[in-house]
Amino acid sequence: MPVVELIVAHENTDLDALASMVAAQKLWPAATIGFGRRLSAPVREFWALHKDRFAAERIDDLDLSNVARLVVVDVRDQKRLAHVQPVLDRRRAGANVELIVVDHHPASGDDLVGDIELVEPVGAATTLLVERIRDSAVAIDPVEATLFALGIYADTGALTLGGTTSRDARAVAWLLDRGASLAMINRYLEVRFADAQRALLADVLAHARVEAIDGLRVGVAIVRTDERVEGLGDITSEACRLLQHDALFVVSGLRGKPNVDVVGRSRSPLVDVGAALRAIGGGGHAGAGSATLRTGDLEALAAELVGALRALPAKERPTVRDVMSSPVRTVPPELPLSELGERLAAWSHGGAPVVREGRLLGIASHRDVERACAAGNAHLPVSSHMAAQLETTTPDTPLDDALAQMVRADVGRLPVLRDGKLVGIVSRSDLLRVLYPGRAAR
Repeated sequence: MPVVELIVAHENTDLDALASMVAAQKLWPAATIGFGRRLSAPVREFWALHKDRFAAERIDDLDLSNVARLVVVDVRDQKRLAHVQPVLDRRRAGANVELIVVDHHPASGDDLVGDIELVEPVGAATTLLVERIRDSAVAIDPVEATLFALGIYADTGALTLGGTTSRDARAVAWLLDRGASLAMINRYLEVRFADAQRALLADVLAHARVEAIDGLRVGVAIVRTDERVEGLGDITSEACRLLQHDALFVVSGLRGKPNVDVVGRSRSPLVDVGAALRAIGGGGHAGAGSATLRTGDLEALAAELVGALRALPAKERPTVRDVMSSPVRTVPPELPLSELGERLAAWSHGGAPVVREGRLLGIASHRDVERACAAGNAHLPVSSHMAAQLETTTPDTPLDDALAQMVRADVGRLPVLRDGKLVGIVSRSDLLRVLYPGRAAR
């Protein structure tokens, strides 16, 4: 079938790629959608029900020799566009082929340069096209709105992944206003593992080893199967959640064959799995990425991947030192509780460390003062009512660890010690200012 205008995404079509192609066709309605050689399981399931609603063709069934406009969505790395390489070669040789690029992934050294580029750092490529549809007043129906919302939800982890932006959320809200069905979205987002997938998940959990990279726990699992198992991305996401790693990479190969699939998922903004995978010939964004390679040596590939991770510039990990209060207002152990109450009121503090010669003895709180006053003991020294069994931290402790310690111990503040001496204090309010930047903690 000859085509003049063509819309494509990367070869392994996922939900964001599918939604982006259909959204692009709303803007370039004369173009044909061309699928790559592989469709993810959710896309196949969606297409089985909607193929009569959205027209598309397999790239291998198309005559690409007359393509004069190529719209590339959800990818710009040429290594992931082998299925339209003849069109790109013609353009490179001087043929009149207009190139339009729509992508949300970080730049790489092999990126296409388009005549028109819509490239911005949002959570899903579909978001960029939905914004253009909205601003151009192009009408969409509830089925289209559902697919577009599904694409955004799938690539942002239902608006929870680190790369998600307010623009993604506004795009989803606009689509819901136009009839997007949450029931249908949930139908295709719900992960339902078949027996082979459950078996592979068990293998991943059993074989995942932990690499300590810049203080983070990065899992790498090498697994071999007799047959290719669909849904490796969903399996990796679930394993990463169960293992509670900061990131997880699964290197999966077929026994006796060179084909290797690598999938990465990150739960931390400090691990950019897309950057690591681009270094070995794959792609993706900070939270998710993949690579399909032909190499039988899975161990060597895993080692190369770990090396690529270690070679990435380390992202600064916030520590207690960055947010702690220092110097700290302290009180001596012999101070009467009545006077402690006056000082806490003047300082607007809920409590104060009790210190002698720089050494932390305990913490006395406003509640301790109230309890002493009710019992007629306000004249007693602070040391009689202070809490002496304390949770403490150090200046170099990562903020995530300090927060977990506060939650585990159910305390509102942690004294910060260096070599046994009090050098600061970190409170819930300090951590909330980091968790909610730009907003005042209450």
